[in-house]
Amino acid sequence: MARSRRPTLLAGRTGCGLLRFWLELLRQRLELLRLLLERLRQQLVLVLLQRLPLEPKRQPMLARQRMPELLPER
Repeated sequence: MARSRRPTLLAGRTGCGLLRFWLELLRQRLELLRLLLERLRQQLVLVLLQRLPLEPKRQPMLARQRMPELLPER
């Protein structure tokens, strides 16, 4: 069974040194997650722009066109 490398990284670290080690590791992981999130946001915007072409604004319908039986033509 392969041994994990983590024990050698932590060798000789106690107290504040151990805490600093874990905080730095967490900070690096958090930064990687932020970068990944930003990249995913950019890709999502690109996909949405490709799939949802901008439609021209529709002209509002006249009341006569919506309900011809209620409003007789003049």
